[in-house]
Amino acid sequence: MDVFISYTHTDRPVAAAIAGEFAKLAIEVWWDHDLMAGEDYRRRITEILARTPAVIVLWSRRSIASQWVLAEATTASERRALVPLSLDGERPPIDFRSLHTIQLDGWCPGDPLPQEVVRAVAGLLGRSLSYSTQ
Repeated sequence: MDVFISYTHTDRPVAAAIAGEFAKLAIEVWWDHDLMAGEDYRRRITEILARTPAVIVLWSRRSIASQWVLAEATTASERRALVPLSLDGERPPIDFRSLHTIQLDGWCPGDPLPQEVVRAVAGLLGRSLSYSTQ
C-alpha cells in the first residue's frame, strides 16, 4: 500500500476521484471503501495507517469536525507521513495549522492532480511520479 486517504464521508466523491488519479500514476491507494462487511474497521485502519508511507488528509469544513479524520491525521503527522490537502479553503484544526496545506479548491475531479500533490507523495514514497510517463 502506498497511500492512505483520510476523509469524512460527505467528501467521498472527491476521495474517490483522488484515488482514481493515483491509480493512473500506478500508486496503490487504500481508503475505507475497501472495508468488508463485518470487518473490525478500527483494527484494519490502525494496521494500514501504521505501514502506509503517505497519508492524504482531506481537510474541509466537514472533516475538521470528524474525530476519525483528526485521529488519522495525528497518527500520520507523528509518523511524518502526512500530506494535508484543503478541499474548500477551510483552515485545518489548530494542531495542523503550522503544516503547509495544499489548496485543492480549484481542482476538479477528473483533472490530473496538481504537481504539488504528486511531488509530495513521490517524496514520501522515494520515487518519481509523473503523468507523462504513463
